[in-house]
Amino acid sequence: MTGAREILVRTWSQFAERVTSKNLAGDKWYFRGGLPDWSLETSIERAFKDWNLPLRDAARTELLLLRDFKRAYRLSADNQPPQTDDTLGWLALMQHHGAPTRLLDWTYSPFVAAYFAMEALLSNRQTDRAVVVPFQVPFHLLQSSLREIARFMQPQQTGHGSASGQIRAKCALCLAI
Repeated sequence: MTGAREILVRTWSQFAERVTSKNLAGDKWYFRGGLPDWSLETSIERAFKDWNLPLRDAARTELLLLRDFKRAYRLSADNQPPQTDDTLGWLALMQHHGAPTRLLDWTYSPFVAAYFAMEALLSNRQTDRAVVVPFQVPFHLLQSSLREIARFMQPQQTGHGSASGQIRAKCALCLAI
């Protein structure tokens, strides 16, 4: 997440003041939490770099991970899985459980982004800083991204108890690349 002006905050109250200030008022802001050296890469892109694997194999590997995840997913009365052909729902569920996918998380909440930034920091011993990046997306780009996402989605009813419905409600938006 390079290329942006950094503002160092040392306390939670400083962070809360910054993200609720007039500086971020007005237009719609989106937030992403992570480490200072992260770019806007998906978890599967980062995993392939970490594992020294060619990125051209990511799509095939993701399909294998998806197949294995569907086989291993435990059913329960409280947590119904997405429909079998709901690829986006399954990818969101996989990502929710920590699997690398092509989905890129971002949120409307700076506090949710801060949680994920701290989670990344605690699992990485090579840095002592985490970042929350506010950004804006021009509406025409957001529309084209949503059209791309729609290619993965089948018309479906998601009930209150479905896992995909719950995750979609908790996620601000996940971009499929």
